[in-house]
Amino acid sequence: MIVAGIDPGMTGAAAVIDTLAAADLHTMSWDDKNPLSVGLLAGWLNSYDVTHVAVEKAQAMPKQGVSSTFKYGVSYGKLLGMLDVIRLDTTLVVPRVWKKHYGLPADKKASLELARQLWPEAAKVQLQRVKDGHRAEAALIAAWFKHRRD
Repeated sequence: MIVAGIDPGMTGAAAVIDTLAAADLHTMSWDDKNPLSVGLLAGWLNSYDVTHVAVEKAQAMPKQGVSSTFKYGVSYGKLLGMLDVIRLDTTLVVPRVWKKHYGLPADKKASLELARQLWPEAAKVQLQRVKDGHRAEAALIAAWFKHRRD
């Protein structure tokens, strides 16, 4: 089973943990000016022969405006719709569940540090920047799912 994890959002990421390939979702156009290219993400997932995707479940964020919440919801819906169309098995998980598994706080910095420990080779390429916290979380979500299945 090849599992991908997705940390959705305006600056989210997707990761396949078997090779720890990662892609930043914000480079895949998650804004109004450039609609989400679900085909690009679908092709990326298919290129790694992904059989299951674990996705962090969307939720409203405190102090987030109505407009940005709506945009996030639309992007999240497109993501789930694409996964359904390409018939990838999908598991949704709330952050507190997968983070509790690792003993992580809400802070992405802690997720990045843990991912660097778990995948030291990826730390040199895929997880080297502070802003790679989304990649780290996507990888940890996929690893959480695989651990849950074993």
